[in-house]
Amino acid sequence: MTNSTPKYILFLFAAISVILLFIIINWVWEKTMGGGNNNTEGFENPQYTYLPSKKTPNLSIEFGLSDLAIDISNVCEFIKVDNQLKGTERAIKNVSESTPKPTEEPAEDYTVPYTELQIYKMYNSATGFSTTSNESIYKMMDQTYGDLFDSTKIGKMSDQKIADMWNSNKSIRQDNHIYNLLNYFVIQSKLANRQCSSTNKSAIGLSSYYLQQIQKNKESSSILLSLKKSFYSIIKPRFLVNTLSNLYWNNAKQITNSDKGTYNSTIFVLNTYAGLANKNTLSADLAEEKVAKIISEDTTFTMDALWLYQLGSIAIELIRFIERFQRDGGVTSGDGKPAINTTPEKIVSGYPIYLKKVSQVESQSPILFFMENLPDNSDCSVVNDLVLSFM
Repeated sequence: MTNSTPKYILFLFAAISVILLFIIINWVWEKTMGGGNNNTEGFENPQYTYLPSKKTPNLSIEFGLSDLAIDISNVCEFIKVDNQLKGTERAIKNVSESTPKPTEEPAEDYTVPYTELQIYKMYNSATGFSTTSNESIYKMMDQTYGDLFDSTKIGKMSDQKIADMWNSNKSIRQDNHIYNLLNYFVIQSKLANRQCSSTNKSAIGLSSYYLQQIQKNKESSSILLSLKKSFYSIIKPRFLVNTLSNLYWNNAKQITNSDKGTYNSTIFVLNTYAGLANKNTLSADLAEEKVAKIISEDTTFTMDALWLYQLGSIAIELIRFIERFQRDGGVTSGDGKPAINTTPEKIVSGYPIYLKKVSQVESQSPILFFMENLPDNSDCSVVNDLVLSFM
């Protein structure tokens, strides 16, 4: 007696096999080659266009925000390779692979557990780096911004005095200029009538929005608290990387001595910058209780635009961090030589070679394009405003 299987069963089995094979191949492609759709934890990959000058309308780059996040982490890896810091074997991994989360430092990058590093202990004590809570970092942020959201301090002030107090805060000016620069050259890049905040004083930017809300609700402690939490949620990444940089440079000699001839602390800073770029907490932070709704029909802000600001601020702080080695780097190693010799010019010349080597394909880097094609100050003088704010 012959045992024959119906043809429709064989056909169904073959179809399922093909589908499963396609799924497996697609999964492998996404994991190893990126599949052209890189996603950062917390967000998808919204697309933006950077147009550096109205004089050259055809010179632009379209990029995804997840691509930019990964690009920042790749620059951090390049800096480690360029300076022959320990742990650079990680750099041979596929260029599209995200770096570890902030609390998942790669052990092979260090000669001792990173939790034993003085820079880690200082940073963790100041910001609560090892936890997912915002409590420690928000308390630290209060030292810089807290009085501006305190009804007992500003409740009886005139609006002009509050404005003077707000605008005299250097960190707020820097945050505002970064947002306004990205707003003009990226967020509004496809608009025919872009509004430059430097010339159009009625344009509502990050700083002007919060100032207006603070003035309007200066006697309400509950509303000011909710505004403070939303403001902190937005500026948190730049505050974190800036805090880490300050801790590193203010204690550079002590940290170098404790590293005992290694570059563990320098690597920790670069890995933390990369981790903050690759893990986005903005949506979760803004969704917490008693946080003002910054994303609403009453505002011009979007979640993607605020994420762009956060990534742009991390990239700017990274460049500022490596530039300082040219001036103060002598204390960052035992032999008096800077731990990092990479300059912005070296990134422009060497980073493309690095990308091609590790990915085996031509990769378009948003950061590299930006550095090669800086925003035109004659289009919008916020460029000059930003430069002056850091001087």
